Amino acid sequence: MLKLRRQHDFDWRDCKEIVVGIPSAGIGIVAEPAEAKRAPRSVVDAQFSLPFAVAVALIHGRAGLDEYQPEVIASDAVREVMERVECVGDAELDRHYPGQWRAWATVVTSGGTMESRVDVPKGDPGNALSQVEVRAKFDHLTAKTYTPQQQEAVVEAVMQMGRQRPMVASQPRCK
Repeated sequence: MLKLRRQHDFDWRDCKEIVVGIPSAGIGIVAEPAEAKRAPRSVVDAQFSLPFAVAVALIHGRAGLDEYQPEVIASDAVREVMERVECVGDAELDRHYPGQWRAWATVVTSGGTMESRVDVPKGDPGNALSQVEVRAKFDHLTAKTYTPQQQEAVVEAVMQMGRQRPMVASQPRCK
């Protein structure tokens, strides 16, 4: 959804139909029962709801901690989009599972049909976050806990870890 949203300039309100294909093994985790997945009642419910993830990605352009909050879960806009999301298991994707967690999406709007496919999800080893992305995520996740100076100190300490001489623990001698 994020890829489609970046590639095409469309308003989430114009989405008529949204279909997401995932490996069949994931259907029972994030897509069924459909009624419950379209009506999460808690943050944990939302974390295991593909319709919720799709809705916040389309509406907010991201799906981070700020979107997994009770007020977002209860929002009318998110509820409206979730009702349009259909999740399907795909036999072709199953052929690559569990080695790969491929997925595809189709969004139909009044302007046409858009499709996207992801073979290696962002964050997997084959599509790792860049240093800039890791830093941005760290800063965002720690902003309520650390000052910018503290964030910088933690980053600098982590960066120094690879530059220091390795510490060798002394081995006890057995007699």
